[in-house]
Amino acid sequence: MRIVGVYDSALMRRILVTGARGFIARHVAPQLASVGHEVVGVGRDTCDLMNAEQTAKLIAGVDPEVVVHLAARQVGLEGDSGERAVNDDLAMTANLMAALDHGRSVRHVVFASSAAVYDSSQAMPIAETGAIKPDSAYGASKAAAEELAHAFARGGRAATVLRFANVVGPGERRPSVVVSVSRQIAEIEAGKRSGAIRHGRLDEARDLVDVRDVARAVTRCCEVDAAGARTYNVGTGVAIPISDVVGTLIGLAKVPVRLELDPSLVRGGPPSRIALDATALRTAVGWSPQVPLGRSLAEGLDEWREQVRLR
Repeated sequence: MRIVGVYDSALMRRILVTGARGFIARHVAPQLASVGHEVVGVGRDTCDLMNAEQTAKLIAGVDPEVVVHLAARQVGLEGDSGERAVNDDLAMTANLMAALDHGRSVRHVVFASSAAVYDSSQAMPIAETGAIKPDSAYGASKAAAEELAHAFARGGRAATVLRFANVVGPGERRPSVVVSVSRQIAEIEAGKRSGAIRHGRLDEARDLVDVRDVARAVTRCCEVDAAGARTYNVGTGVAIPISDVVGTLIGLAKVPVRLELDPSLVRGGPPSRIALDATALRTAVGWSPQVPLGRSLAEGLDEWREQVRLR
């Protein structure tokens, strides 16, 4: 996939985006193009990042100035695809960084990390100086991949690690409470399931940031020329109770629905909560979240209604 925007040649950058068919990349690529960058999107169908030779050929052929690394098999704070998936993600990042080391023109890597790298028991919202103590294989993999990305930033090059909170909005298909409840509401409205929404625990809290705000954050970071390694949080700074999120979605339903606890969806342990302090990102590039959560949830639900209608 190649997206080319109208651009001022003094500002345009050729930017390679991995994971081009993913949820976040499908918003990032058009956002980059809309402000004048040439965007080359790469998915699994065009290059297997697990293959070092293919990855090296990709970088040599595209010759980008900036690489936005979004490709992953395991995504989201709530996902649990197992050890193999997270090991594959780390291997993909290692292959990509090795290829970039031998590239001619890449000066900046923007890497998508996660709030899952933090110790979630510390005070919220967490700043980038917070303790790193992942409690999942996914978080550990992201923390290790951050080190690979930062190592790229030498000899005048730059690496920006972005730690995303829970990303929501139109196009989300990843395992999450928002996706599950939205899909079930759409199916109930369409008469394809009973009026009960099956759910897990509702006593946790999450920082929910809209995917379009995330795309703006990525775009602004791509335009930073300063060399060196840096890390920024991308979140709202507020942990929203899952019970409130579910309540908002139920309030948007067009027919009566009820909740039904599914014990198989209940995770053990104390309730977790996460909120990220994005002050450093605001200071660096002037970013702040703009899309209200209510709009994110409503538009995501509308998209699920359309998906269910087409089935």
